[in-house]
Amino acid sequence: QCVVLPAAKARKMHTSRRDTFEAVNAEPIGLVDYDTGSVEAEFQPRNQEYSFRPDLEEDVRIVKSRPGSNWTSSTSSWTRSPTAL
Repeated sequence: QCVVLPAAKARKMHTSRRDTFEAVNAEPIGLVDYDTGSVEAEFQPRNQEYSFRPDLEEDVRIVKSRPGSNWTSSTSSWTRSPTAL
């Protein structure tokens, strides 16, 4: 048998072992039986449809910084303050 791990919670715990991946703070979400080919899912898939949200904020900027830098001087050229950083 082989376990199915949630992708966002799977971490590599060793360099070369075959059982190197483990779920961190989560349980496996399914089992695969190689002999029978059966798959047991232990989770409920979402029944939500994807919804486009055209009302997302467009006035967003990314500020790259490092320790000791004066990030306010790089933002002084903005004509108005962004809604989010």
